[in-house]
Amino acid sequence: MNSKIYVTILIIFITISCSKNSKDYLSEAKVIIDSKTADKSELLNVVDNMKLVLKDDPNSIDAINYIMMAYTQLDDNEAALKFVNDLIDGSEKPSAILFYNRGMLKTLLDDKKGAIEDFQKTIQINPQYKKAYNNIVSLKLEQNYFVNNEWIQFTKDDIQRFIDETYPESINKPSIEEFINSDQICYINFGNLDITK
Repeated sequence: MNSKIYVTILIIFITISCSKNSKDYLSEAKVIIDSKTADKSELLNVVDNMKLVLKDDPNSIDAINYIMMAYTQLDDNEAALKFVNDLIDGSEKPSAILFYNRGMLKTLLDDKKGAIEDFQKTIQINPQYKKAYNNIVSLKLEQNYFVNNEWIQFTKDDIQRFIDETYPESINKPSIEEFINSDQICYINFGNLDITK
């Protein structure tokens, strides 16, 4: 075999075997995001690599989530919001997860009304998305009972009323205890509030 052809084939083989694929990028991103100790350059690298993944698979939920988590860890929720807005605006049929993620970001940015609207869009697309219902309930509770950074007294009947108003009859509603102890609500922290009544 001609030595030039052999060298060319070898270079191509090395390039292919050494180049990273989407699975590698996703695995690296998971490690970095899960570490919670990544520095700015590592997190920005996650964003860049996940954008490469999205070029190959524009619907990669993992890549979208890792970008959002990286921006959140960078304390740049505005950049995360712009990213999700661009995805929603550029999609003919945005997924429920995009609206859900945007609702979570709007919650962090203290846009409760906008967050509720996005969680409602989430359940219009996917009526079984319990996290979205629970987040709507928690945001309504906060709008009504969280004043001057403190919870004012409310009862289990108040929680039940918001659950009943939010969940359609066709969805299995959580009990009050299930709602309070759920890991499917975005951020609500009842602190030392006594809601035993």
